[in-house]
Amino acid sequence: MPDGFEDILVSERADKHDDLSWGPPKGLCSELNDQAAHFNSPWVMEKPEKSGLNLYFSFRPTFAARLQIFRATVDEDDDDASVNFGTCNNMEPATELNHVGTTNDDDATIRKDGKEMFFWSGRPDASGVSDPRLWTATRSRNDGPWSAPVPVGAPIDSPVAPELFPTLSWDARTLVFSAGRLRGGSGLNDIWIAERTPLDDDDDD
Repeated sequence: MPDGFEDILVSERADKHDDLSWGPPKGLCSELNDQAAHFNSPWVMEKPEKSGLNLYFSFRPTFAARLQIFRATVDEDDDDASVNFGTCNNMEPATELNHVGTTNDDDATIRKDGKEMFFWSGRPDASGVSDPRLWTATRSRNDGPWSAPVPVGAPIDSPVAPELFPTLSWDARTLVFSAGRLRGGSGLNDIWIAERTPLDDDDDD
């Protein structure tokens, strides 16, 4: 079904509590179904007090190119629902997040209020080490620009193994990620989990 090398598809369900009720996948939007380009690592959030979705994803024009984090807005298209979920507008690189160079920036995961992000990057840190590791950025409002990314740091960041593929839990207290065997795991890459105390602005929602 995908039209290109790596496309972003969407599947819907009527009951959000029924994990077995997903419908057939279809293209998210025609703008992300390109014959030559690669689109992956989607992270979708509802627009605050507006219809549609905010989409973050990783993009590279060819397999040999580096990955960069992009953003777009998605408006659902009921007229063409059998082919595409909607239309992607305002597609642009998240320039404040991407490193200028040859390293990858990938797998954005965002807190539910839209004010905190984690992703992995191979950019060098302050000491010049450029192993893939987790980086984080924040912003004061959920539709504003991100701060300059910084390494997540210890204890998640380890000097003996790269960290990749972060996923932040809905309550923002748990971060799941992948790390290499030199960290002390059982295989080539293992899944690790880190927890933190509640944020100051946490509530019961």
